[in-house]
Amino acid sequence: MGYPVETHYATTDDGFVLAMHRIPTGRSSLSNSIPQNQKKVVFLQHGLLDSSATWVNNFPHQSLGYVLADQGYDVWMGNARGNLYSSKHLRFTKEDKQYWNFSWDEMASYDLVTMVNYALKTTGQQKLAYVGHSQGTTMGFACFPSSSNGSNKPHLCPKDFANKISVFIAIAPVTFVNHATNDMFHAVAHLRLAELIEATGHHEFLPSTDLVQELLPNLCKKSKMDKNFCLNIYCITGGCDNSVNHVNMTRLPVYFPRFPPGTSTKNMIHWAQMVRKNNFQMLDRGLIGNRRQYGQFSTPQYNLKNLSVDVALYHGGLDVLGDVEDFKQAFKQIPKSRVKTVLFYPDYGHFDFMWGIHAYKDVYPDILLRIKESFN
Repeated sequence: MGYPVETHYATTDDGFVLAMHRIPTGRSSLSNSIPQNQKKVVFLQHGLLDSSATWVNNFPHQSLGYVLADQGYDVWMGNARGNLYSSKHLRFTKEDKQYWNFSWDEMASYDLVTMVNYALKTTGQQKLAYVGHSQGTTMGFACFPSSSNGSNKPHLCPKDFANKISVFIAIAPVTFVNHATNDMFHAVAHLRLAELIEATGHHEFLPSTDLVQELLPNLCKKSKMDKNFCLNIYCITGGCDNSVNHVNMTRLPVYFPRFPPGTSTKNMIHWAQMVRKNNFQMLDRGLIGNRRQYGQFSTPQYNLKNLSVDVALYHGGLDVLGDVEDFKQAFKQIPKSRVKTVLFYPDYGHFDFMWGIHAYKDVYPDILLRIKESFN
């Protein structure tokens, strides 16, 4: 695409080596007119079973990563532990059970903190705008209300860490998931599929294989029937309306080569618990596990009432992961003094905000406005 790209690595306190992809400058005259050390930083965090590639999957004018770079921002795209880009650990390999002993709790309190601190240190900036999609918003909603009191149990984001965030852009936000209609979530939650998978000794959920990465993109390039199969995957997992198609069918082969990029089975167990219990909570590790991990027998809850950053919210009516009723439950708890905007898109599914061909004109202008305002 003609954009400069850098790969950076940062190591978490618990040993995961995380990859970040950086677009330091765009191709526009505006971007090139701003000295690099004066560019404001925007950090983009992908969702569940996704990667940094999600921000640059479409053409430059349709991909939020490129759009931000051309608006003069220094763009950083993170990768959570366990995905195909952040698969290294200082002590364990992916064959070790200990490697997979994490959920999005650790992605919030370790990964997010490590990557944000690295981006700020590298650029010399004091603050950045945080943009999350799906589980990327979950990480933010867990981290930004939380602050450690000095104790290491439970492990929370550092005290005053939220002061480093100029604004929190929450795209297709997910906290409560009791009403989620995603078929995979239902199977994982109500059939206890993830628990069964873990019991058989498989600690990586839906591991990506060379065969899958080869077959899916090629399948999506072939006949109309094959393309419809790929479109059905898109719709079943994220939600869509056959009468309103935001998907560029020719880009489906681009979306699927990295699918699925990987996560832990324990992470899916965590999501399953949230579906069943209708709580925004840490992973329930059982009485003994909770005591060991959190210093208490009960499962700690995240409190959205303590959100300490300004937030802009963008959600869709067809989203089968970020259901409207679940959104309302979360929104009731978020301090209204922190809400910069709430925009609802009735015909948008979960992935349309990222990969939809109309998002650049429907959604991104307001995101750019909120980010610009946050730095003024």
